[in-house]
Amino acid sequence: MPRAAALRSAVRSLLLPLLGIAAVTGGGAARGQAQDEEEVRRHGIFVDTVEVSLITLEIFASREGEPVADLGAEEFRVHDDGRPVEITHFTRIDQQRPAAPSALSDSLSDRPIAAAAATDRRDAATVILLVDQLFVSPTSRKRVFDATASRLGALIDGGARVMVVSKTREISVEQELTSNPELVRMALDRLSQTAPPGYASEISTMVDLWNLTPDAAESRQTGPGQPEPGLTTTELDAQSAYQDARGLSLRIHADVAASLGTLDRFLDSLAGVPGRKALVYVADRLPLHPAELLWRIWWEKYGFEHGSKFGVTVTGPAELDLSSSLEALISDANSSRVAFYPIGTDAGPNLASAASRGLTTPTRSVARTTESVAGDGLLWLSRRSGGRAAVRSGNLDALFDGLERDLASYYSISYVSPHDGDGESHRVEVRVARPGVELRYPTEYRAKSADQRTTDRTLSALTLGVEDNALDVRVSVGKSRKRGALYTTPLEIKVPMANLVLLPDAASHRGKLSIQLIARDSKGHFSAPVLVRLPFEVRNSDVARALSQTVDYEAEMTLDGGSHTIAVGVHDDLGYSASTVKVELDVGGSR
Repeated sequence: MPRAAALRSAVRSLLLPLLGIAAVTGGGAARGQAQDEEEVRRHGIFVDTVEVSLITLEIFASREGEPVADLGAEEFRVHDDGRPVEITHFTRIDQQRPAAPSALSDSLSDRPIAAAAATDRRDAATVILLVDQLFVSPTSRKRVFDATASRLGALIDGGARVMVVSKTREISVEQELTSNPELVRMALDRLSQTAPPGYASEISTMVDLWNLTPDAAESRQTGPGQPEPGLTTTELDAQSAYQDARGLSLRIHADVAASLGTLDRFLDSLAGVPGRKALVYVADRLPLHPAELLWRIWWEKYGFEHGSKFGVTVTGPAELDLSSSLEALISDANSSRVAFYPIGTDAGPNLASAASRGLTTPTRSVARTTESVAGDGLLWLSRRSGGRAAVRSGNLDALFDGLERDLASYYSISYVSPHDGDGESHRVEVRVARPGVELRYPTEYRAKSADQRTTDRTLSALTLGVEDNALDVRVSVGKSRKRGALYTTPLEIKVPMANLVLLPDAASHRGKLSIQLIARDSKGHFSAPVLVRLPFEVRNSDVARALSQTVDYEAEMTLDGGSHTIAVGVHDDLGYSASTVKVELDVGGSR
C-alpha cells in the first residue's frame, strides 16, 4: 500500500476499540459506556505531565462607589486557602480598553508558565438574563421584564452580547447569544406569557387547614393511617400539621435541589464562553431552606410545646437545608468566571402575609421570615461571585448602572492553582494596599481537572453553540443503520498530527489525546459524558510524513430516531490545547 496509507493504518491500529453509546429508548438521552482502563493500558502509553491550571479572577475596585482604575499589580495580594500565591498575569481594563502592560506582565513574558497559559482575550462581554420560573411571580415578571429590556439594549449598544434563558426543571435557551436588542425584547415578551409553577397557594391552603375549627380538625384526624389514638386534641393537631408540612416540604426541597442541579450544569457550560460573563438572575427568592416559611408558621402554632418531640427547629428539619448545594453552585460559577447580578422582588412579603393570615396571634418573626427566605440565597450569589444585587430594594436602575461600570472597568488577575485539579472548592482572598479601596471578587472556586474543563467546553458547544476548534478537528457522520427500535450511527474524528505535541524517545514520537462525546436530543436530554484516552506513537523515521496525516478515531453511537446534536471535545494532553465541535444529525431521516 502507499506509504501515507500505511501510516494512517499504523496510527489507527493503536487506537481503542469502537466506542458505543447506548440510548434510552423513547427518552432520547444517550448514555455512555466508558472504556475499560486495562484496555487503555494494553494499547497505549502514559507520560507523566503536569498541566498548568490557571485561576483567573475578575476584580472590581471602587472608592465611595466610584471605580478605581489606576491600581498596579504590585498593590494586590492574593491568598488561596490562606496561603499567598504569586500573580502570573495582570491586566487592567478601563472603558473596555486595556491599559499599557504592567511591569509584572513584561517580566513574566519569558517565563514558561506564561507561555503555557493564555491570558484574558478581552472578548466582547456576555450578559445572560436567566428567568427562574420556579421562583418568580407573574406580577414580578411584568415589572422586571419591562424595565430590563431597555437596559439590555443599552448593554448591547455598549458592545455586549445578550442571551435569554429560562429555567424550570430544565434549562431552555429562549434567545441565543445576540447583538440584536429586538430579538431580546421578543424573547422576554414570549416569557411574559408563560405561567410559572409556584407553591404559595399550596402553603396558604395548608395553613388554612391548620386553622380549622376543633370539630373540623377532629373529623380530619380520623380514618386509616392517621395519628395514633390517645393523644390530646392539641397533640393531634400538631402531629397532623407536622405530617402535612413534612410531605409538602420534602416535595419543595426535591424540586429546588433538582433546579439548583440544572442551574449548576448550565454554569459549567458557560465556561466555554470567552470574555466577561454576567448572569442577571431574575427570581423573587432563592431560599437556603426552601420550606422555611412553612416550618416557621408551624413553629409559631405548635413548636414551642411540641417542636422537640418531632425534632424540628424554627427553620424546619436540618436535612432540608440547601446551603451546601448553593455553596457548590457558587464555586462552579466562579470556576466558569460567571458573576451573578440577581434581581429580587417583594413577592416574599405577599407570600408571608397570605400564609400567616389565619394565625390566631401572628408575630413579627413570621414577617421577618420573608426577608430571610427571599434574600439570603440571592445575596450569597452576588457577594460570593463578585457581582451586585437588587434584592429587597428592587432598584433595577442601580443594578444595571453598576453592571455597566463593572463591564467597563475591572482587573483580571491570574495565578497558578496549587491544587492540581483536585475537584474541591477552595477559598480566595484578595487584598489591596491602597487605603479606602473596596474590592469585589469571587471568594471561592472549584479546582477542576483537565477532564472536567473538557466536559465544560463540550457542554458549551452542545448547549450554547460555542465552538473553539484550535486543533482543526474534523468530524464526519456515516449512514445510520436501524437495529430494532434504535439506530446505530458511525462517527469518524480526525485530528491533524501537525497540530499536536509529540514527545520523542529513542524509537518513536508519542502523543496522547482525550476525546469526549456528549449527545443531546430534541427534547433537551443530555447523555453522560463519555471519555476516551487515546495514546498513539509514530516511528521516528515516519515523523516527517506523519505531520501531513491525521490521528483518526471511530465512534459508534446508538440513538433513537429524531434530531440529535453531538458535541465532540478533543484535548491534547501533552500540548494542553483543546477543540470543541458539534454536528447536527437527523437519525432515521435526512441529515
